[in-house]
Amino acid sequence: ERKVSEIIATNARKSEWWDPWSLLLDESKVCGGVWLVASLFNHSCYGNVSLSYYSTLPSGELNVLVARAAVPIAAGSELRHTYVYPFDTVGER
Repeated sequence: ERKVSEIIATNARKSEWWDPWSLLLDESKVCGGVWLVASLFNHSCYGNVSLSYYSTLPSGELNVLVARAAVPIAAGSELRHTYVYPFDTVGER
C-alpha cells in the first residue's frame, strides 16, 4: 500500500486551469490523475509542450490529457512541461 502511494505521489499530475482574463489559477476547476505517458515529461521553465484536459464522460470529469507541441520539436527530443505556475517568481515557487 505504501509503495502504491509513493508511485501515485511521484507520477500524479494536477490539471491546471487559468482564467484567460485574469491569468490567475482557478483551483475550483483543478483535478488530478495518473497520466502514464505525461509522467515521463521532465520539468523546464521553458517547456516545449502544452497540456490540455478534456472530458469524454457524461459527468464532465476531466479524463483525457492532450499534449501538444508548443514549439517545433525535433524527433527524439525530450518532452518538457512547466510544472509550476509560469507567472510566479522564483521566490514564490
